[in-house]
Order: sequence, then structure tokens, then C-alpha cells
Amino acid sequence: MKKPSRAYALLCHAVIVLAGASGVLAVLDLYNPMMGFLAAPYSRAVLLSFCVLALVLGIVSARRDRRSAREPAEPGEEDTTVQDQEEQNDKQGV
Repeated sequence: MKKPSRAYALLCHAVIVLAGASGVLAVLDLYNPMMGFLAAPYSRAVLLSFCVLALVLGIVSARRDRRSAREPAEPGEEDTTVQDQEEQNDKQGV
């Protein structure tokens, strides 16, 4: 399995941070609705950037998964399927 790129790792961390910020703003808005934490321009920017980054992360993850499913196993990796495991069990008499 390949090591994730720096951009992918950064994107994952950015989504986690923005999800936390969105959660904090939602809790603050629940406790003090008169302050309008979710109606402020800052919180709208946080929510919008969170949605966009989550969408991009989903697309990138789906492409990586699809690409890794198409690639053959690397020479050092074992790729055992259910049939291979059943054949090994039959040989061992299990």
C-alpha cells in the first residue's frame, strides 16, 4: 500500500479541524442563540469551506480506492483471496 501524499494528509487534517470548529459553533449557538454564532460571516465561511473540503476529500478517497483496486499487488505484498485460503485449508486437511 502506498504512503498517502502530503496534500491528501493535509486535506484530511483540514477536514478534521473544520469539523471541530463547526461543532463548537453549533454548540455555542445552542447555548446562546441570541449571539447568532451560526449566522455570523465567519461561521458561514467555516461551514462552506468544511463542505467543500469534505466533498473534495470524498472524491479523492474514492479515486484512490478505485485506483488501488485496479493495481496488481506489489511483489512484497500477499494478496490472498477466499479461494486461496480454502485451497490452503484443503492442503492442510482442515
